[in-house]
Amino acid sequence: MRYLVRTVVIVFTLMGGPSAAATSEDLAWLMRGLALRESSGDYRAVNTLGFLGAYQFGEPALVDLGFYAGDTTPDVNDWTGTWTGKDGVQSREDFLANVAAQDHAMREWLDLLWRYAVHPEMRLDLLVGRNVKGIFVTKPGILAGAHLVGILGVVAFLRSDGAEDPTDPFGVPVSEYIRSFQGS
Repeated sequence: MRYLVRTVVIVFTLMGGPSAAATSEDLAWLMRGLALRESSGDYRAVNTLGFLGAYQFGEPALVDLGFYAGDTTPDVNDWTGTWTGKDGVQSREDFLANVAAQDHAMREWLDLLWRYAVHPEMRLDLLVGRNVKGIFVTKPGILAGAHLVGILGVVAFLRSDGAEDPTDPFGVPVSEYIRSFQGS
């Protein structure tokens, strides 16, 4: 019964109930799940493509969030540029050692991804509650998918009714994240 009540509350909230924001418990669930999926929860992880930390951030995301000033090289995730000092992070090593900064970055990232999702040109919030390719679409699913392949990958999947299923560089399809993160 608790699961059913919680699911109804989450769906109501995600569909624009009194507060369109997820509860702190829902946010913690999503962040914990993404960290486990991305790096087995290892805040010091660096993958073969240079993505950093528990949530596997790349250069473009950390530039958008104001942690990294970027660089002029064509190589993504070579981390040869400068860091801004946000949250005390002055280097790649600082970022990897700073759990609080990574969690702060992820909260801000999820907020930014949702702002992209509800932008008038996207309006992915209007698809919450629908089924696409047998997957119940939720706000956490959209956010997780956007973290994996970017907001345009989620748009492609949802607007094509699942005919397009973009993948990350390791071949993980966005549909897998949207399904895995349907709700807590």
